[in-house]
Amino acid sequence: MTRKTYIIPGLNSAKLIFYLNGSNARFRVEFKGGSTFNNVPASFTTSDPACQAAIEEDPNFMKRIFISSVYNFDAEGEQLPDSPLPPVEENEEEDAEETSVESVTDINSLRKYLKDTYGISGNALRSIDAIKKQVAQRNLVFPNFSFPEE
Repeated sequence: MTRKTYIIPGLNSAKLIFYLNGSNARFRVEFKGGSTFNNVPASFTTSDPACQAAIEEDPNFMKRIFISSVYNFDAEGEQLPDSPLPPVEENEEEDAEETSVESVTDINSLRKYLKDTYGISGNALRSIDAIKKQVAQRNLVFPNFSFPEE
């Protein structure tokens, strides 16, 4: 059995419905416990493999909805020694491909792009340094925009 925790950054809570492809199954889930002020994502945990499949088949999975942790258990409910999975370092892949975004031409369109694409809260994008940090973490390049000189 596998227990997974999913998160949605930039939200306090959300009630969503996910549909399992190829069946009439639907799952109502509530992401909660988030805080946009403290940059804590809303989360939802489940051990139901059908619900996990429905969430992972959703078009927003890995765009706005992410996996935070995965724990594996045996039949008696004991946690297996190979879990939890080690956390992935954001800067672990130094040779990661850069993503070029041509549509960003000014600081406001950059903020909007980060909010819409990655679910980052407005509070996390209040300063130029904070925006630069988010851009660097995601390895983004904006050919039609450059940050103002300090």
